[in-house]
Amino acid sequence: MRGRAPARGGGRIGRIKDPDLARTKLLAGAGQADGSSIVVPAADFTPAGSDVPVSCQVVVTQQTTGGKTTLPMCAWADGNTSASVAIVTPETAKQSPQEVDLKAMAEATVKVRTETRQPIG
Repeated sequence: MRGRAPARGGGRIGRIKDPDLARTKLLAGAGQADGSSIVVPAADFTPAGSDVPVSCQVVVTQQTTGGKTTLPMCAWADGNTSASVAIVTPETAKQSPQEVDLKAMAEATVKVRTETRQPIG
């Protein structure tokens, strides 16, 4: 996404037999990292222009200095692609996890999905 906060995540391409399960697993892994916990469970959104649901949650990471970072993240999966996206801004990093606008995060994730799913050539 040009001109926006950095989007980070991971993904894969190939045949995905169960997109719902793939999306769930992508997000579940974030809460298993050392010092991380899921504080706002995943909710599903289907933003305008999207043909697949996007799941979004909020993870809090504990930094070694004792501070905490709020990390909103979303994931999509379809029959061929899946990815997780974390959009971090100075505002969201310090925001209360319950105040994160997950719907807006889902909309931004759809933009990332659209930009990455372009035909080769």
